[in-house]
Amino acid sequence: MASKKGASLNMSLLAGIAAGTVTHISKADGLPLLQYNPALIEVNTNMVDDAGNAAVRLTDVGKTMVASASTAVASAS
Repeated sequence: MASKKGASLNMSLLAGIAAGTVTHISKADGLPLLQYNPALIEVNTNMVDDAGNAAVRLTDVGKTMVASASTAVASAS
């Protein structure tokens, strides 16, 4: 069962990761997405950019959430 654990999710950040425009993420931005149950992102702390942000990609659950949000927006239009 999915759980937000009290955190609001940054759907535009998730969409950016899905689109490939966001490839690295700060700990502050990534933590709510990582703590979502199940996790929405995978973080590779071995691949860090010059700003100290770690490489990121969506999990299958994250991909499903972005797709569902896109479908809901399209249906509301």
